[in-house]
Amino acid sequence: MNDELEQLCNCLLDNSLNEAQHQRLEDILRDDRIARERFRNYMKLHAVIRREYSALAAELELSQTKQPRSWPWAIIVRSAMAALLMVVVMIGIIYPDQTVSTKNILSLESLTNGDLAWSSGTSNRRPLKIGDQVPAGLLQLDGEAANAVLQFTDGTNLRISGQAEIAFNELTQKSVELKSGIFFADVSPQPAGFPMIITTPTAQLQILGTVFSVSANETSTALDVESGHVRMQRLVDGQSVDVTAQQSAIASRNTAKELSKQQRVKPSEKWTSHFSHEPPSYCKGLWITPTAQQSGFIRAVLLKSGKNSDGSPSALYGMTVRSPLGREKPFVHVGPTSVVTMRYRTNMANPQSLVNVFFYTHNINGGFGGNFEFVFNPSIGAISDDGWRTISFPTLSALPLMPERYPHMSNINIVLIMPFSTNEKNQLEVAHIEINSTPSK
Repeated sequence: MNDELEQLCNCLLDNSLNEAQHQRLEDILRDDRIARERFRNYMKLHAVIRREYSALAAELELSQTKQPRSWPWAIIVRSAMAALLMVVVMIGIIYPDQTVSTKNILSLESLTNGDLAWSSGTSNRRPLKIGDQVPAGLLQLDGEAANAVLQFTDGTNLRISGQAEIAFNELTQKSVELKSGIFFADVSPQPAGFPMIITTPTAQLQILGTVFSVSANETSTALDVESGHVRMQRLVDGQSVDVTAQQSAIASRNTAKELSKQQRVKPSEKWTSHFSHEPPSYCKGLWITPTAQQSGFIRAVLLKSGKNSDGSPSALYGMTVRSPLGREKPFVHVGPTSVVTMRYRTNMANPQSLVNVFFYTHNINGGFGGNFEFVFNPSIGAISDDGWRTISFPTLSALPLMPERYPHMSNINIVLIMPFSTNEKNQLEVAHIEINSTPSK
């Protein structure tokens, strides 16, 4: 770690970082991938030291209450073990690419709308297909709307989505480092004293057995718990909070705000966007600002490129629409009578290709609710003088991508809407999306 970054990290941990230093730290982490990795490792080491120190201090205080003039062997042994743990942690920080075991501990159950690759650090990178089993290492998911379902040998399920990257191992206990992206977990009951540990750039989570989702980037970690409870610790200052069923919490590097939990807010049953304002940065697409002659709209951009199973090239061109409250937040509830309306435009002078509208959902309790897709020919419907068309379809008509588990797009919450085409020449544009419930007849 260079001297400047180490000094800024120390000031951050001491809560003495001034505004200029805080901005400098943000600039370094934004522009330097190696600095971000070192920052994560520094925060992880700090969390381990803080946790071990607190445990030792508590034991020592208790022992001195009973025997004030003696140093019990239990504390000496615990101190030695803590020192050994520090060595192990430092080895992991200095040599992060070393694989600790070749035993397969994770299998790929399903993969949609993207590619998943495994590697042992920076070497042996290989793409995965459904049914593959892998030992400890690094998983990288590619695709804005990609989803992968993974399973540990004890039945614990992980579902990662979007541009995600996780490192994982299973020694005395399961350990997952979410470097970026979103994942859901259905954690089987863990052995007493050995909770599953999840580390992100800003937080550490301890899980004994529960259902939850977590998303992370370099600046914050968002946690939503469906059932059970998760202990979240903010790495920068060690504050922790127990998050229970139907609650959420966010841990960032901002120590001025107390780490706290909130009840999850129920999404609205009606939502609309005319793109009159610029979407959040985590939404993809080229925003065209409104003028006196036309309203604002979103133009398709390249979302993913790769190869099909037969080796032929593949690409998705589109845009992603997410909640203005956060990347992982559901923003609209759909019921059995909900209808989607979309105003769109394509370049019909070029060879036509189908337009897809992809939906990524949560169930009403917060867990994964399934992926769905509506596909249509862009030439249907009346066209206006400026080339815009409008299409409406019931959410129940969207095709399930996992019909055996999630057969219907009903009574669930939408997290992501992604209109896209596989043909760049289509030049897809979207000016309006609305979801509303109509009265049952």
